[in-house]
Parts: sequence; C-alpha cells; structure tokens
Amino acid sequence: MILSLTFVNSNPFIEIQNKEFQPGETLLAEVKLEDGEFTKQISESDIKFFEGRKEVFFETELTFYQGIHYLYVYLPKEGNFTIKIQDILYKTGGTLGSQTITEQIYVKEKLIIEGNNSFTEILSVKPGFTFLEKEPKIRVVNVGNSSINFTIDYPNGSDEKVSLNPYNSKEFTFTPSENLSFFKIESYKEFLVPIIYPHGEIFIPVTEKDLRSSHEIILKNLIVGEETNETIQLFNFGDNYLTDLKVFSEIDFVTFEELGNFSPKENRNFSIYFNPKNPGHFTGEINIEYTSLNKSTLTIHLNLFVLPEGSEDEDFIPSQKTCAEMNGAICTLEEYCNGSATFSKGGEYCCLATCEKIETQKEGSSKWFIGILILLALALGGYILYSKSKKVKSVKPEERLKEISEKYGNRMKGNP
Repeated sequence: MILSLTFVNSNPFIEIQNKEFQPGETLLAEVKLEDGEFTKQISESDIKFFEGRKEVFFETELTFYQGIHYLYVYLPKEGNFTIKIQDILYKTGGTLGSQTITEQIYVKEKLIIEGNNSFTEILSVKPGFTFLEKEPKIRVVNVGNSSINFTIDYPNGSDEKVSLNPYNSKEFTFTPSENLSFFKIESYKEFLVPIIYPHGEIFIPVTEKDLRSSHEIILKNLIVGEETNETIQLFNFGDNYLTDLKVFSEIDFVTFEELGNFSPKENRNFSIYFNPKNPGHFTGEINIEYTSLNKSTLTIHLNLFVLPEGSEDEDFIPSQKTCAEMNGAICTLEEYCNGSATFSKGGEYCCLATCEKIETQKEGSSKWFIGILILLALALGGYILYSKSKKVKSVKPEERLKEISEKYGNRMKGNP
C-alpha cells in the first residue's frame, strides 16, 4: 500500500538535465513546483555557486515562463561545486513558504581511449534558452579535441545531421511555431534547449525596458495602524536620461518617495510606505512612468495581507479551508468585517462575522456643516467690527454742534 502512494513535491526543486558535466559544457535546468506557485520570481542574484566554502563565479542566465524558471550555466573548469538558490518564496495549498535549495554539480573531463589515443567530446550550447528578444539563434561550439557528429531536431519537426571539427562552431536559426518548444541536440549526450516564444507564429521583437527593478513582486504582511516600508533598487540600464518620472498605485494606503531624473547607468534606492487602515487581502500594482526616447512604464506587483491591530505573525497563516467551508463571507471594498476574520485557502480575507457597510457622510449633513461654518465666520466678523467700534472715543452733543459750525464758517470764508 505504501509503494502505491503517489508523491507530489509541494516544495521548490531544481531539475538538471544531466548529472555529470565536462568543463566547457552548458548546464540546463528548471526550477519549479509540482503543486503551487511562486509568489516572487527568482533573480540571478539569488543564485550562488560554491567550490567547498569558497564562492565562485559562473556565467549564468535565468528566465521565468508559465510557472517555471529556466536556467543555464556555463561550466568553465573541473571541480565539485554546489549551486545554491536562496529564499525562494512560494505558495502551495494556500500556505506561504520560503525555502533555500542546493544541488551538487560534478565537472570532470571524460577521456575516450581508443588504442594508444585519447580524446574528448565536449559541446557547448549558447545560449541555453531563447526568450522573445530576437529571432531564435542557437550556437553549438565544439570545445573538445576531436570531431563530433550530432543531430539537430528542430521544434518544427525537421532534423539535420551535423559534423563539427574541434574548436569550431555552427549557428542554427529557425522560426518556432509554438509558445514553448525545445531545440534538441543528440550526440554523446542529449541537450534540450527551451525556446520560449509567447507570440506563436508571428514574431514580435521586444525591446528591454531601460528602467528595471530588483523586485517584480512585493509580498508583505501588514497590521492596521503600523506604518512600514520596503526599500527596493531601481536601475537605469539605458544610455539616456530618464525624465518625467511619475509613480502611482490604485491601493490608497501605499505611498512613495519622489523620484527625480535618472542618469544613464544609475542605480538608486526607492522606498515604498505602507500604512493600512483596514484589514484584508489587497493585490495591485505600482506603476512608474518615465520618458527615455519614448514613454514607458515599469510595473511592480503587490500582494499585501493586512490584519487588525494586535495581530501576531502566526495569525497570517491561512486556513486550509475555503471561506465557504468556514461559513464565512468575503466583504467588498465598501464593507468591513464586524467581528473576527482570517485568511482562507487561496488567500481570501474571510469574515467569520457579518460584513457591514462603511458609513459615508451624507450630503445633507455636509451642507449643514458648511452652514455652521458660515454662521461662525459671520459671528467672528461682527465681533471684530464691534471691537473696533469700542475703540473709537464718543463725542458730546455740544462738541459735535461746535464742529459743524466751524465747518460751515470755513466754507463761507471760501466764497467772497
């Protein structure tokens, strides 16, 4: 019975095409989940290589498509190495997780001996995947010391037999017809190079944006009334100044510092502030508009879980049940939960009490408030005039009569 059970790997893992490598070869791998989804894309800075305890540098590149990270690494020398991918964020079964994975890599030259002669067969594939940026081109390099015969199986089903002399290379160009296919090389070992082509039969080249971010997704746990911030890095990879930068988000409790112009090749810290007023699960985007040669927009996705004041870290762990299974309700943006709530399976903020409408100020009460302000202003003005009049000295009747007589006499003197 135990042997009949099927095992589903709910944690991230790395699947490497081959287990043994020679110096100069290309390692092709996938980082994926059998059950769940990544909540933050892995970046190249998350991938480290070690020889023993010493960190070493390998040329590598990474891309993400339809839930899978595709990775390739050029292995320049012999040795026993460890690949380490740290702080992978993911969600499986409604539960958020973080994991670091490691894998051993063994690189050793394999000598082929025939009689008194020995030789090597080593192919290097560049690049280890193609993704949209240009017409797919794969270059195969013979870095061994003998000729190598191999077969190319193109994604469209055709094939080609190739013989390549030592230290020579050949480039293969083709047009894919599917969103995801593989360029297959069959020789002393098999190489499957992913060809990612989301636009299908029509090739549409995409220009890489000048402004890029260290984070494509920000996943954050927040508590009502507690202001927090997240600092990320922005990079101008272009050769032009970036101007007219504007930052905005549809989530009202998310604010930002102002961004000035970016110089070419400049990188800068960018702070994002969170000050939620109500609990819930909020998803949205931060959009940064800028002008280089043309107007462009950088998008950073937000996935924010907010709990009421006084909540603890363990309160963020979602239930394994759906909101319906808990007999709860999901409140709208115009409602609040009048009682206890929790995150249900799938990350929804499930109200276990009743959803009540958020009170808004009525128009009549608004006019009444404005009327009171006007009356207060009039009263204040009257008081000021009264105060000024009290400061004027009163005049007796006989003095007032004498003043009028003198004014009349002066007018008469002016008329002979």
